[in-house]
Amino acid sequence: MLILYVHPLAVLFSVTPLSWAEWTAVLYLSFPVIIIDEDLKFLSRNTGLRFRFRLRKTDLLPKDRRDK
Repeated sequence: MLILYVHPLAVLFSVTPLSWAEWTAVLYLSFPVIIIDEDLKFLSRNTGLRFRFRLRKTDLLPKDRRDK
């Protein structure tokens, strides 16, 4: 928010402040993500379940030619 609403930073990053309609869209799209994240944290803390949705670096690298 600092970058959006402090004029020197907005000029430096070439951004303009968001309108109320744009903020509404941001909140509308981010709300489900926040709820899902908080639910997963709650389950992880209270049930002992661990959710691991991270990609490992090896998943992103191309396969070695010798593995064929």
